[in-house]
Order: sequence, then structure tokens, then C-alpha cells
Amino acid sequence: MSFEHIDTFGSTVSIDGTVIHGIDPGTVPFPKGSTGSKNTSTLDSGTVMQKGLNMYDPGTVDISGNMIPSDAGQIAMWTAFGDRKLHTFSISIPDAGEIFSYEAYVTKFEPGSEENTYVWTATLDVSGVANRATTYAGITSITASGAGVVQTPAVLGTGNVLVINEANGITSATLTVVAASADYIAYSLNNGSTWTAMTTGEASSAISLTAGVIKEVLLQVEEDEKATRFVKIIMIQAAA
Repeated sequence: MSFEHIDTFGSTVSIDGTVIHGIDPGTVPFPKGSTGSKNTSTLDSGTVMQKGLNMYDPGTVDISGNMIPSDAGQIAMWTAFGDRKLHTFSISIPDAGEIFSYEAYVTKFEPGSEENTYVWTATLDVSGVANRATTYAGITSITASGAGVVQTPAVLGTGNVLVINEANGITSATLTVVAASADYIAYSLNNGSTWTAMTTGEASSAISLTAGVIKEVLLQVEEDEKATRFVKIIMIQAAA
């Protein structure tokens, strides 16, 4: 009997929703954790050891690839290595229709050379259990306050980028996200280094805008048994 195999070619790895390009095919970063045992013997156990289980250790995983200095995902890895904070990693495998996501620290991100090629290697220290899902968390709607707001696209759909144009003179704006089944909603103004929690259907705190200057907001939505969804919101106040 023969069985179809599932290719990982065409898969994507992302950090906080930003795809990391240039990854070596053999280093897809699936967590490889394990649960160790402990000796629970007592004087009553006789000559046979009794065992229990320690806590599950999600372990570490190595990842490498060709260096692309302008790649947003590799830049995000550099940043994560420096900020010493947890970040969400996702592996999308189209051939299987599955998405793995987990949180990890970037404990190493180093440049190097291999066969006269500029490369990088990284180590992810995983925290918690990886989530295996077939779809991303759902978002019903995202809206911004302010006069003369134009959203592109008008309805987010399945995309992950939303552009919000504010009229000239609007110096701040708020976001309202509706995600009916969400367990957690938050936004970041520094590409995932810190997060501000939101409540579904309620406006965020004011986000300052400057005429002609792009403000990038990263939105994160988590839902039980689904992969974490990230949306990049580009907010622009029209120049004077």
C-alpha cells in the first residue's frame, strides 16, 4: 500500500504575522519538546523504582537561512533577539492545510558565511505548548474613528493588511475591533515588542498621528483552537 506524502515546500514561517524569507528548507522550526521522568520511590517501593512525570519542556529549535538584509521578517528576528520578549511564531503548511503556532524567545540570531554565501542562524526557546490548527482566529470587523476616514479594503476579509487614511487635521484616532469569539485582542505600536490589550467592540486608546507620516499598528487576535491572526494596520493622516 502506498501513501501520498505531504511537502513542506511552499510553507511559510512568520514572527508576529511577518513572514521570514530565505529560510533553509531543512530547518522548518517545529518545536521538539519532551517530558522527563522523576523518581517518586518511597521506602515502601521495595527494590523497583516508582516514577512520575516532570513538567513538559517545549525545548528549543534552530532555524537558519540566507541573509536578506531588507527582509521584514529577518529584521523582526533581529529586533526580537534584542528585546528579550516572547513573540508568536507560526508555520503555515498549505499542502496539509495546517498551521502551527507557538510563543518563543529569540535567544540567538547570528550572521555567518557558508560556501561564500551570507547566511544567518537563530535559536528559538519555546514557551508553552504549540497550537495545531486548520484556520486563523476570526475577525468580524475593524473600524477607525475620525472624520473622512477611508479604509482599504473596506471589509478586511481574509487579508492581513488594512490601510486607514484619516483627513488632514486628525491628530489622533482610535481602533475598534470586533472579534466575537476572541480570547485575546491587542495592538502594538512597536512591531510586537509590547502590546496593549483591547476588548471586542470597544475603542482603543487614542493613537497619535502626524501629517504625512505612516503609523504602523500590529493587531493580534487569539481564539481557542485556532492559529493566532495578525493584521498590519497602516494609518496615515493626510499631509497639509
